[in-house]
Amino acid sequence: MRLFVGGCLLLQHIEPVRKKLSLVGMGAMVLVDGKTVASAVCGKRRQKSDVAVTVDDKWHWGSITKSMTATVVARLVERSELSWDSTLPVMLPDMASQMHSSWNEVTLHHVLTHSAGLPRDFPMSVQFSRPKELQKLHEKRRDEISAVLAQSAASPPGKSHAYSNVGYTLAGLIAAENRNTTWEALIEKELFAPLKIRSAGFEPPQGSEPLDQPWGHQRVLFMRNPVDPSKHGDNSPVMGPAGIVHMSMGDLARFGWEHLLGEASGTALLKRETFQKLHAPVINDYAYGWVNWQQRDWADRRVIWHNGSNTMWYSVLMLIPSKNAVLVIVTNDGYLNEAPQAFAELAESIVSELPTADKTRNQ
Repeated sequence: MRLFVGGCLLLQHIEPVRKKLSLVGMGAMVLVDGKTVASAVCGKRRQKSDVAVTVDDKWHWGSITKSMTATVVARLVERSELSWDSTLPVMLPDMASQMHSSWNEVTLHHVLTHSAGLPRDFPMSVQFSRPKELQKLHEKRRDEISAVLAQSAASPPGKSHAYSNVGYTLAGLIAAENRNTTWEALIEKELFAPLKIRSAGFEPPQGSEPLDQPWGHQRVLFMRNPVDPSKHGDNSPVMGPAGIVHMSMGDLARFGWEHLLGEASGTALLKRETFQKLHAPVINDYAYGWVNWQQRDWADRRVIWHNGSNTMWYSVLMLIPSKNAVLVIVTNDGYLNEAPQAFAELAESIVSELPTADKTRNQ
């Protein structure tokens, strides 16, 4: 069994995957006991450029944002500003009179566990709505959520799992309305600032020059197209709480470590029991912004994870309690036909080489 040292061995894992799938750029990072034991990158920031990706680059994390929104909501619950059992009419009183009666018993718990009966996505027209000013963006989110809640729920609360970007947009809106602010301002105050995450932002990463940061790439038929981040290189910001955060690999790994450490002992961010609740599966292995696999031999049974994509990037954040390890894998290429399975196999090969937690602590 080999413990990773620097980026050398990790690069030997990720470069063959990048070449096999012809991905533009790729990166990975491994934390054990809260310390970076390996990080590696390969490939380019943009197709047909000669600018290589770096370990400190910022990447788009897609639906891994959901675990961040759930964490922010949990902080408000701990302060009794919200409750897992509060219903939508109570949390959004200004919308209550226009809500369809099928939402009357839907709670924050249902919303965050994808068991509220909400649609997966907003109407396609929302993709063309991109308010720049945060308050106007908040108001647009509110309008779109109000339109959804005026219609009947697809299923009774708590009866079935239906993955919903609308649901996490709703959760972010509820949290922001509670504080009379925007979701963007709230996540900065309640998550990024406490964890000293300084590279975070919203929508695709951009620099002062075109290739200061990686570009996303979208595959259409047999073509791979680089997407200029300054020209709508993301889903609409209306669905921000469900999937538009970017940051460096190191900062995302720091967020993952906070959750892994918190489950064991609690942290200044949240109590131990709150972390444990966020990670506990409810329906179809889904918890609160995390998926919890219970039977994975290569990880000594349990893996807590989420993936993310806006069709132009693909990423995985994985917590492995038995190894006391956090794993991050990302590409700036939305090759969704093969990347999810390839990344799952890559994660298994990396994690299998890590020693168990007790041995790690004795290194």
